[in-house]
Amino acid sequence: MNYNKLRYFYEVSCTLNLTRAAQNLYISQPALSKHIADLERDFGVPLFIRTNRNLLLTQAGEVLRDECRRIFDGEENLYRKVRSAATPEAGSLSLAFMGIGAAYRIPDLLSQFHQRYPQISVQTKRLNWNLVYDAVESGACDVGLKLSSCETYPEHIARRVLREDRVAAVLPAGHPLAGERRISLSQLKDDPFLFLDKAESSIPHDHAMRLCREAGFTPRVAAVYPNVETVVMMVQAGAGVSLLSSFAPLQGLTGVVCIPLTEAPAISLDLLWRSDSPNEASRVFVSFASEFPWQLDSTGGN
Repeated sequence: MNYNKLRYFYEVSCTLNLTRAAQNLYISQPALSKHIADLERDFGVPLFIRTNRNLLLTQAGEVLRDECRRIFDGEENLYRKVRSAATPEAGSLSLAFMGIGAAYRIPDLLSQFHQRYPQISVQTKRLNWNLVYDAVESGACDVGLKLSSCETYPEHIARRVLREDRVAAVLPAGHPLAGERRISLSQLKDDPFLFLDKAESSIPHDHAMRLCREAGFTPRVAAVYPNVETVVMMVQAGAGVSLLSSFAPLQGLTGVVCIPLTEAPAISLDLLWRSDSPNEASRVFVSFASEFPWQLDSTGGN
């Protein structure tokens, strides 16, 4: 049994006519009959029932026809995958990202990327803080866009810093300190705080708690929420204050302000990918995204 014999059998199984199949395959009818006989001998079962006019598939022949259909239908996908592996400017990748202000730039990024590399398709997935790293680490996503605050990564996780900023206080627009250019975290010690849920985003939750303790107080946590968007919405509603960063998704919002803290440590916007990944398309994407202008205008809070 070989690939050509399967191709010959499949053509005959589709036409159920040796003469027509031989014409389609550009071989003689006796040669085609011999290939079919050889294949039946290889399998040890008859594949066709010969009649005076045409052929009929046996049950074994029907099974083989269905298997051949799957093989030959997958040929184009096989060629595409092999060519993509050898050609960086073709292929596909998946991007995981957090719900941060920089995510508003992703549609522009993908549009410009597609114009430059139309043969590379990009799938996107919005995840919480911890899960972006997990998706890249496990290989579920090729590239991750996330915030980093003093994290260290294993050697096989490559990192590209796109922007640096600092943790900031997110306050309702009516807060007494809303008009200040910069404040100390200790000035918020009597305010109710709204945090990200530790179970969903342990790194920013623990980081915010540590900053408060270093400022000399234990925050009064009024509520925790599963994502940044909900935290910002509840600050906007006047339910409390929060510690996020100017990377928070504040674009176009009214009723909320982001004020830098005098003692806040740096926080960075990072691209992460596995350095041992064979996906060349992801490296093309990382290079392109590294040159992309991630800065939003002042109305976006970044």
